[in-house]
Amino acid sequence: MKSVNFKVEKNGTEISGTGDLFSQKEDLFSLTRIYFGWKELNVYQEAMNVRRINIPESVSEGIPCMLMNVLRTNAKRIKGLEHSSFDAIDTKNGETYQFKSCSTTLNNSKGSPSSFGPRSEYDHLIYAHFDCETDIVKLYEITENINNIIVNKQKNETFLDQCKQGRRPRFNLLPYTKNLKPFLTYQMKKEN
Repeated sequence: MKSVNFKVEKNGTEISGTGDLFSQKEDLFSLTRIYFGWKELNVYQEAMNVRRINIPESVSEGIPCMLMNVLRTNAKRIKGLEHSSFDAIDTKNGETYQFKSCSTTLNNSKGSPSSFGPRSEYDHLIYAHFDCETDIVKLYEITENINNIIVNKQKNETFLDQCKQGRRPRFNLLPYTKNLKPFLTYQMKKEN
């Protein structure tokens, strides 16, 4: 991964900053080692009846960025946008991406909740499903308007309701991929 400066025009506004560029040639080996090391650590966690550890951000953001050839960003390093609550940017057109992910196993195939910031803004919501039985990651674009999704059934609160309260809405995105076809599928391999 290398840090790169970028400048792109989007809707008449110049956006600039610094981002991390992942390369299949240089970074795939490291990301693969982190993924399989994380899987092994979770075997020990489960053997001790302790919940599995969330997939590392380096993998859940690095793999999609690398596969989609977009730059991973840091909100503090972006100029030209009022809000920069997103994970990646396409430096060709300024489109922004928010990544959410889950990992599943045979014992836990239902996914887990993803958390959003109350001011999340992005052009594309990408969901990465890491199937730990097959080591396949599937990338989906969630196009459904998530503002009206009920995230607290007891209080009948929607995603938008919680954002307006300055809270971080959480809900499981995996069920929303049921009728979607992944736009990209990738097989993780130890020998990379």
